[in-house]
Amino acid sequence: SNIGFIMANSTFYDAEFYRSLRIKGFGQIIISPFGFFINLLCVIVLVKHKRFHIIPNLFVFLMCLNDFIIYIVLLPVEALHILLGGGVIVFCAPWNYTILLLTGTNLMIYACIAINRYFLIVWNKLYRKVFTNIGCVVMILISFLVPGITLLQPILGFGPLYDFHDPLGWECGFVILDGTYSGFWELSLILSFAIPLLIMMFCYISIYWVLRKQRRVIENHQASDYIDRSKRVDVHFTKVMAMLFVIYCATYGPYMIVSNIGLRHVHYLYQGTLFLTKWNGLLNSTVYILMNRQVKVAILALFGQKPADNLERSNERRSPGVQTKMENMSSYTGQQT
Repeated sequence: SNIGFIMANSTFYDAEFYRSLRIKGFGQIIISPFGFFINLLCVIVLVKHKRFHIIPNLFVFLMCLNDFIIYIVLLPVEALHILLGGGVIVFCAPWNYTILLLTGTNLMIYACIAINRYFLIVWNKLYRKVFTNIGCVVMILISFLVPGITLLQPILGFGPLYDFHDPLGWECGFVILDGTYSGFWELSLILSFAIPLLIMMFCYISIYWVLRKQRRVIENHQASDYIDRSKRVDVHFTKVMAMLFVIYCATYGPYMIVSNIGLRHVHYLYQGTLFLTKWNGLLNSTVYILMNRQVKVAILALFGQKPADNLERSNERRSPGVQTKMENMSSYTGQQT
């Protein structure tokens, strides 16, 4: 799906445009099975094992579920539409709305994860008050409603339209007709996409500075064993979530730059950066698995290995009476998710 704006009277739809579009279509066919499979693994593991039923993993689960839908349905069908020369996607508006809704929701969930890490590290005393059952439900609803309402505007007649903007009808996106563009639409996009990015930047920068200031205190504290163990769990999990933000910037950043500095006519560059955004869900789940030892062990168990003994031996090596903060979190957040 084309997130950017294409003028209805554009004349740059030449042979190079369609060749670059075909290449992107082939690429989507190739990566879709991998994205579908790895997100399915994450969904199964996060649902199956109660030890993963904590608030941060709830947000990760929602992202994986969105990406699972994208990789199993939306990307393959879009690719077939391109490779077959159109005719597969009949109704552009609901199609484009759905894929953009899932993409926008994921961005909002990125922000929710950053806020969760921010309160846990920076304002720990307020964590339980903010991330209650009601608090989590409100954050999830906002994550769906903000992009959902914003992206309804073209369907309701405000702003640009959802339509096939090239003459052969290969690519579905925003089409700007005379008189359909509005400042309110631009403001809505800023609210949906720019603000979550600013929230993430603020949260992770704040976390970085707080952890930097606390390092010496932790190292010199009399109960350094307990504090260091609990902090390391929080910090490592925060690094995992921050890495997801880095992946978002790496996959969507080039496209946002190219689409806003007048390089749309460089078709291979433009379609290449657009294809890069399709990797986001695949890379997210891959990094989440690789950086989370317990998730890796649980996934291996799905294929016949026995991880329980390894986890038990790992727990036994801890000092008696020492319980990591992640375990404490699980005890009071597992019911909230």
